[in-house]
Amino acid sequence: MHLLVRVLAICVMYVKASEHARAASVLERAQNAVSELESRCKSAKALAGNKTAIAEFEAQLQSAAAQIESSLQKRRAQLTDKLRATQNKARTAARHANFANGTANITTALDEADVALATLHNVSNEFEALDREQRYQVSKALQAVRKDATGLAQKFAQRAEHIADMVVDPLYSLGDAMEDKADKLTDQRTDLASCALDALDEVDTQIHDRAEKIEHHGSEALQRDADNRHDVEMHLQRQVQRAVTRRAALEAVALANFQVQGSGASFGAIALVAFTSVACTFVILMRSRRVSPLNSPLLPQ
Repeated sequence: MHLLVRVLAICVMYVKASEHARAASVLERAQNAVSELESRCKSAKALAGNKTAIAEFEAQLQSAAAQIESSLQKRRAQLTDKLRATQNKARTAARHANFANGTANITTALDEADVALATLHNVSNEFEALDREQRYQVSKALQAVRKDATGLAQKFAQRAEHIADMVVDPLYSLGDAMEDKADKLTDQRTDLASCALDALDEVDTQIHDRAEKIEHHGSEALQRDADNRHDVEMHLQRQVQRAVTRRAALEAVALANFQVQGSGASFGAIALVAFTSVACTFVILMRSRRVSPLNSPLLPQ
């Protein structure tokens, strides 16, 4: 009987020792997980306070954007040469159309101008496509720098927080004493995770702001060039339209002269029509020169 009691006592002691060892093991894992979070917090705060590291990230952003622009420079230079050549053709044709004698010559010049303007419009579309590609590639490159700067650290911090949550939770089923320790570890886990992620967010915000400025500056430069191209194209289209108006006026005057001559009108009526024709043509030419000269500085010389 005494032997049985001793055996039972030994069993109870073994079970208690086993439970104690298990609790100690679970507690140790939880403490280690929280310690890992603490190291993540310290490294994140160190990074947020490291001005040299932040400056290096910003330099990487600038370099990434410059590399994209450089990779597209050859295509942009080719399009620029094509654009200037086409603008020159359109300008020359528009000038001929506005100063040519006879509707036939004006029509020939207008046909050449129409072809040049159509080509110019196509080149402008190619520029727009290239600008869209550059904006996309720059944005993608800057995002990659941001990810390299803080993305991995954020991922590790979030993973450490998740592990800590998983290993602390079992402590709540190991008695009141362990539950109190679990509460403290849970509070530490929350504070340390916030510490790490907030510090990394601070770094990411600085990098994001710098990336936005780089993108905005590059986009503004592209938009200025696009506006200049548009202004030149509109200028040339106005010149062509004035030539069309001039041709219509000359055709109307010629038709009036023909009708007057065919009706046997008096010399005075014929003289009046002739004077009106000259005056109309003179007004059109002067308006064309005054409002939008063909040698505008907008156009390449």
